[in-house]
Amino acid sequence: MSTTADRITITQAGQYLICAQVQYASNALGIREAFMRINGSTIFMDTYATTSPTDITSVVMSTIKTFAVNDYIEIRAFQSS
Repeated sequence: MSTTADRITITQAGQYLICAQVQYASNALGIREAFMRINGSTIFMDTYATTSPTDITSVVMSTIKTFAVNDYIEIRAFQSS
């Protein structure tokens, strides 16, 4: 695998365990969403988190997926508040 600031590129085809953790600032408003996508478009893992006015919200995602050479993975996070 090779990495840049915004993606991981697969250099050898096969199955991979992909794990990510995203933390959001405390805020009682809005939604929090984190997702993994392949090759800039196809979302293959998506999760939403509940809000907390006083605590940091943390989301942990993991999955096993088969990738081809030059596929790339991106982890994206969104908070609407």
